[in-house]
Amino acid sequence: MDNDDYSADWKEVDSLEAKGLPKSALVKVEEIYAKADKKNNQPQQAKCLIYKGKFLTQLEEDGFVKAINQFALDEKLAKPPMKSLIQSMLAEQYSTYLSRNYYRFNNRTETPDFKTDDIRTWSIGQLSEESRKYFLMSVEDESTKNTKIQDWDAILRGGEN
Repeated sequence: MDNDDYSADWKEVDSLEAKGLPKSALVKVEEIYAKADKKNNQPQQAKCLIYKGKFLTQLEEDGFVKAINQFALDEKLAKPPMKSLIQSMLAEQYSTYLSRNYYRFNNRTETPDFKTDDIRTWSIGQLSEESRKYFLMSVEDESTKNTKIQDWDAILRGGEN
């Protein structure tokens, strides 16, 4: 995938973020997403989703919950291999939400057949199960085994052993 088309855009996002302007950065991320969507550049779309989640978390009350809900909507529309990536990220977000809010859920009891779209009302078991479900779903699609990892450099960090 050609990620060079986006380097100036991402520098602008980083600059806006460094200046403490997350709302402006979010607007720029939305523009980048539209560009990546038009070109069907999944790695850039994924990077946009990650940044959108980060900025939503910073800007909105209950931003982390809103970011999770947005990821859930994006997952429904995504195609492989992006779908598997979003499923994995969703699983991690549910797990993180549970870890951060465990003290709130510790004394909740399970309510059989209780289903709501508001994860703030879920029990520990429901959050754990949702995380587990998405982790398992993220590895189901066999076609992702043929994905070239270098195509996803936009969201990967290089490192040394």
